[in-house]
Amino acid sequence: MFTLLIRAQDIHFFEIGLGQGNFLLQQKREELSPEHLLSGIVQALEQWQVSQKQLNHIVIVTGPGSCTASRVSVTIANTFAYAHHLPLTAIEANPQESFFQVWTRSFAEKTQTSASPTYTEKPHITSSHS
Repeated sequence: MFTLLIRAQDIHFFEIGLGQGNFLLQQKREELSPEHLLSGIVQALEQWQVSQKQLNHIVIVTGPGSCTASRVSVTIANTFAYAHHLPLTAIEANPQESFFQVWTRSFAEKTQTSASPTYTEKPHITSSHS
């Protein structure tokens, strides 16, 4: 069984990792827009020859980061964890922190049923029409 780590704090790229126990086995950084994040995750799992059923834990970096990238990545992690009945660990990370540092820090965090994104600035999702 494997843990999937998803990190998308930037609008232009994402990072994904696969671990087992305390070991980070695979890591990938790819230039993709948030709209293609899910397909990027699926492709990485296929490349690593890991099925979704082999995952037993999701770690999501909630931000701070781009509003769109954070919302999309957290939504994917929440949905995947809910649909597959997996524990979810949410962690904030400094964008300068290495992927391995985030992976290592995630062990100290508690699992939860859902995560919420954190942003670098106030999101402008909707506007009022007064």
